Amino acid sequence: MMFQRINRDDPERMTMSVYNAASSAIPAGGSVIWDPIAGTTDGVRVTTPSTGFLGMVAGIAPRAIPQGSYGVIQVYGFLATAMVTSEAAQAASIGDPLVPVNGQFHLIRAGAPTSSPPIGMILMEAIPAGGPTVALRKVFIRLL
Repeated sequence: MMFQRINRDDPERMTMSVYNAASSAIPAGGSVIWDPIAGTTDGVRVTTPSTGFLGMVAGIAPRAIPQGSYGVIQVYGFLATAMVTSEAAQAASIGDPLVPVNGQFHLIRAGAPTSSPPIGMILMEAIPAGGPTVALRKVFIRLL
């Protein structure tokens, strides 16, 4: 794990090195889960969120990670560039919990239809109804 040094002008955050085991690049702002394939779970390999394993969320990539490469995910602190989708029928509010979406790198408000309970990512800005649109949003991550 890497800890950012204390700085009054920049919020504290923690990151860790991971290996992208997904079949595609992880985009900047994309959420990932620990690789659930038997025999490969090692605390380093991450992949695209998938049904049945949405509770294994590992963090959010602040920068893109090419497929088959090592990169960094953020596991704690404020992040202004997380991929979050809006909903057509309901706005999201500051403080709403967020969860990963099956087969996608973006997050969605936990109140939306999902098979995973809220885990440790909280929306830090309001999103109006009128989606679905994926955009970079402010979140607070607490995945320790």
